[in-house]
Amino acid sequence: MSKKKLLIFVVLLILILIGSFVFIEFKKHKANPGQNAPVATSTEMSAQTEAEYGKYLQQGMDAEGVAERTNNKDSYNLAIDMFKKAIDISGGKVWVPYLDLGNVYVAKGDYQNAENAFNKAIDISGGDPIVYTAKIQLYRYDLKKSNDEIKSLYQEAINKTFGNVNIILSYASFLNDIGDYKGALDNYKLVLKKYPDDQAVKNEVNRLATETR
Repeated sequence: MSKKKLLIFVVLLILILIGSFVFIEFKKHKANPGQNAPVATSTEMSAQTEAEYGKYLQQGMDAEGVAERTNNKDSYNLAIDMFKKAIDISGGKVWVPYLDLGNVYVAKGDYQNAENAFNKAIDISGGDPIVYTAKIQLYRYDLKKSNDEIKSLYQEAINKTFGNVNIILSYASFLNDIGDYKGALDNYKLVLKKYPDDQAVKNEVNRLATETR
């Protein structure tokens, strides 16, 4: 994961001051990819196939880590190859290697293939918040899509993830950044309904209430 993406996750975690189930599951996957592969269960992959899948996924993440530290082109290409092998051996039924593949493409500046990989991950997962977060970051920071396009993607993500708090918080922050203070306030209020004791969100609601007077 790039420093920019890590920073965004940290900011979100500090803001909501609650345990994020999605983020925890993501960290579990990074620590034990073979054991935490979504969708593909023991009934869908044999033990041997699952072990091979986990091996390729781990090798891909190892190569990605080397690439991020050294900016080595060969390591990026190796990561891509390993993630593609993980996809192949799982029959393309698991979203995790598509997410990882997309992240590597982003790091390489291959944004079209990155978007394709994220879209595939979204299709397979049914709309996982982590994948939507990756695609939103791609749209906002790399592809520099218009505000309307980014808003549309956020709204899709919120609908598909059944109002995931992290997505709503990210959307509120984005709206605040582009000067849509009323929209930001409305979304922070949605979060506050779910977590009425969250002081950080209360502070944002109070600040934006002043901005919109």
